[in-house]
Amino acid sequence: MPPKLYNKYTGGKYESYDEMIKMRKQRDNHKNKIRYYREKYNYDLVLEDYEEFNKYVNLIKNIYDIHHFFINYNEDDEIKKDDLNMYINKHKFIKDALHIQDYVKTLKKINQESDDEFKDKKYILEF
Repeated sequence: MPPKLYNKYTGGKYESYDEMIKMRKQRDNHKNKIRYYREKYNYDLVLEDYEEFNKYVNLIKNIYDIHHFFINYNEDDEIKKDDLNMYINKHKFIKDALHIQDYVKTLKKINQESDDEFKDKKYILEF
């Protein structure tokens, strides 16, 4: 059995019981925020991504729904007619977040095919 103030994450000991409780609360807070970010923004995040993602979340919250367009966006390229309306609505957010484009490219979306499994299928009910 490990000592009472043993820290399994660092392999050392906590200085006091209060420090142990404080660190547990902080880890729980980070885990809950990561869970929220995963559900809200649909990115595959882990606890190690917390610091970096949390630094840019105020920019990501405006562009997460146009992820594919944003990672392929280049200022010098002409915008397609299909994307023009979306670009007009989001151009301010795209310009603001352009400096984190390399970071957003590293983020992976969570596949939600299971939710859309029955979306495009048509069923005939016979009585």
